[in-house]
Parts: sequence; C-alpha cells; structure tokens
Amino acid sequence: GKGRGKGMKTGRHVLFAKRKAEKEDANTAPLKVRKAQSLKQVQQQQAAACELTLRAREWRVLGARVQGGPMLPLGSLELQRVRPDQATVVLVYVDDEVRERKRLRIVESWGLDETWTVTIRVRRSGDQITARRADGK
Repeated sequence: GKGRGKGMKTGRHVLFAKRKAEKEDANTAPLKVRKAQSLKQVQQQQAAACELTLRAREWRVLGARVQGGPMLPLGSLELQRVRPDQATVVLVYVDDEVRERKRLRIVESWGLDETWTVTIRVRRSGDQITARRADGK
C-alpha cells in the first residue's frame, strides 16, 4: 500500500533513487558527439581534443595574440621575437561571404533568376535551403 516504504515497486524489485557523489559527476572520457549537437558545440569539443577541422574558404587568419598582449599581424616584427608556445593564432569565420557564395551556387545550379529569394540556414547535418518566388510561392 501507500507509505509502506521507500522506493518504487516494479514487479519483485524495489528501485531507489541514488544521488551521485561529486567525483561520480566528473566525466573523464570525452563526450560522445551526438547528431543533435550544434556546430558550435562540436567545434568546441574538437578544439578541446586538439582535433578541430575547419572548412577551407570559411575561415580567415586575423593575426596572432601574445599571452596577455594585443593582437599582432602575422608579419609583424614583434611576433618574430615571440616563442611559438606563447602565441595563439586568431581566426575569424566569414559568415557573410560563405552564405553569399552558397547562395550564388544554388541560384546557378538550380537555374533561378533574380526574382527568386534564396535563404540558407546553415546546419551541421546539412544546409537548409529555401527558395521563394516574388509572388511568395
């Protein structure tokens, strides 16, 4: 009956909830990449594992940052005197250029004219492309 004891009866066994200790919460193994993860989460995970893979023509080198200092252009004299382990390369994602390049490729390959509006939603599983005519169809 109700209130007889702790736990939830399932057949012959009684299940009890267990609170994890702090050391049990720490996951030492790398997280499994799931399809539902966003591109940003996947890139953060790859960067943490030192396995980050970037697509060509989507990233541009902005410069290098010395520990605690300003960002310097790659060809600067100050950067030549810095040890490599003290500098970090700074990359920038060129989202506008990537979307425009994809849009032009879609317009050309699908044979669309200027009356069509092409919207691209970048997703990890594949880009979602929506093409609409001027009349809304």
